[in-house]
Amino acid sequence: MPVNWELLLISKIIYSGQLKEVIRRGITPADLTNPNCSEALEKILTNYIDFGTVLSKEMFFEKMGPVELPRPTRDSLEAILDQVQSALLENDINNLQVSIAEVVEAEPFSALDRLQAGSTTLSGRYSDPDDMVIGDGMSEVQEEYYMVKEQKGLTGIPWRFDILNTELGGIHEEDFIVFYARPKNAKTWMLLAEAVHKFERGYKTLIETKEMSKKALMRRCAAIIAKLDYRRFRQGKLTTLEEQRFNQVVKDISKNKRLIISAQKSGGRRRQSGGGVTALRAKIEEVSPDIVFLDGIYLMRDDRSTSKTSDWRAMYNITQDLKELAQSTKIPIIGTTQQNRSAVKAKNKGGSDVDDIAYADSFGQDADLIIRLRFNKSEGYIDWVLTGARETALYGFRARARLAQDLRFLGLIEENYEEDQNRKDGVNEKRTADVYNPGEFDESDMDLTVEMGRRKKPK
Repeated sequence: MPVNWELLLISKIIYSGQLKEVIRRGITPADLTNPNCSEALEKILTNYIDFGTVLSKEMFFEKMGPVELPRPTRDSLEAILDQVQSALLENDINNLQVSIAEVVEAEPFSALDRLQAGSTTLSGRYSDPDDMVIGDGMSEVQEEYYMVKEQKGLTGIPWRFDILNTELGGIHEEDFIVFYARPKNAKTWMLLAEAVHKFERGYKTLIETKEMSKKALMRRCAAIIAKLDYRRFRQGKLTTLEEQRFNQVVKDISKNKRLIISAQKSGGRRRQSGGGVTALRAKIEEVSPDIVFLDGIYLMRDDRSTSKTSDWRAMYNITQDLKELAQSTKIPIIGTTQQNRSAVKAKNKGGSDVDDIAYADSFGQDADLIIRLRFNKSEGYIDWVLTGARETALYGFRARARLAQDLRFLGLIEENYEEDQNRKDGVNEKRTADVYNPGEFDESDMDLTVEMGRRKKPK
């Protein structure tokens, strides 16, 4: 006779008074397949919420009436819960198989959609919480402190700009970071500049594109590495020095396999069956990068509902899944998205209201850092405004923006700066000594030897 583990679970709770592990694992009445067990667990949880205690045996039978409750076994509550969850998982997998079988012959890509969505749901439902007892983890905090001290504040992968390393300590494992801007405001350029910076320092770098072609991104990466005038590069009119740098880059990069560009798009022949977080996870498992750059979060597919990101529900799912992906793989993810057309503007044109970002609540909850980019093409600068940062008071900074050639730090910007001010206005007066005075780019200053793929120890 098969064992009814759900009944044994209820019995164990009532006779032992143990309930915390059930709550920790997120078991709800809706999870139980036996109607009587589901009702019993609901009454147990309701009493615990109302009075802070587990129902006694006498009170349980008073509320439930005459029910057959087996005597508890010597098995631990954890062991019984494992059996209950194993049975539930088996049932859910069987249901998923039936759902896939219904469409696999006629609509194989719909079957793949169901498989991806179901896998994501089951993974989230049955994964065990990753808790840490503070006493056990304190030695890690101590170790981190002395590492910060030794490396002068840098504890993660370095940013291109030292000001971010000083304020944030670098880019850390499990970080989910978002760049956002209006269209044509250089967010892809800034994403690639950061990606190239990591690649040049020896980090294996994965760039996932949802909009631009792989060839277009590789062209931009080559221009950034060789510091080329991108317009002349596209027109085939490079100077002699630029051609020398470009040829050196081609020679060096052909020997290096640490920069990977992937384009798993939605749509096309595959009918939008790719392009979601599940596909990105598979690519990460395939190439094992140190850091991931994702161009076009707003174009991703929601694996849970198998729909594109056309509404807030889908975007909530995607940002949650991206954060979970960064946490489970311990690999930082930096992505781009669009600025909201109908956003509520801050009082100043340079305001940093996070509502500017499309689907603001979703990104605000899940992202560890949100950076708004404001590109002034005519004046040749780009502002980085930290609209959502958890552990820094830094408002933002300004950088030179000759996109593939010169991205040097100019100075800090204050919260009340105006968008239409010139390059020097709006820069914090306390940092005027650090402000770069841009002139014409001097190619003679360039080192023609491009070193790539060698990880440098933080100074």
